[in-house]
Amino acid sequence: MILYINSADFEKLHFALIGEKIKQKKIHISHPELEKTTERLEIFLKEQKTKLQDIKKIIVVVGKGSFTGVRLGVSLALAFADALGIQAYAIDQKENPSDLKGLLKKKLVQIKAGFNPEYANEPNITMKN
Repeated sequence: MILYINSADFEKLHFALIGEKIKQKKIHISHPELEKTTERLEIFLKEQKTKLQDIKKIIVVVGKGSFTGVRLGVSLALAFADALGIQAYAIDQKENPSDLKGLLKKKLVQIKAGFNPEYANEPNITMKN
């Protein structure tokens, strides 16, 4: 089974499990709720009655998107991939098929140390006067 993560849009999370069937969930979130992304993924997996060990590959959308959203998705994918001993793969937002089964036909890039996602704009992490 493949876990798909798309958090490139700052206000939406999109999780999917791709196997014989596609099970997915889109969640609207606010900025303060971003810290609960891991918890929301775990809830999604539990709702789908899927164990972490059932996941054999992770695909994450890496851009263009918000700095926070993209970094969050990549970090989440890498953490789960490392914990499960599987590979995480990147797909660009513009190559992301509307039909998630189409991901299986795409040539995916494995995410490794030093991977640089593409952001829609510069990070905005400081307070403005």
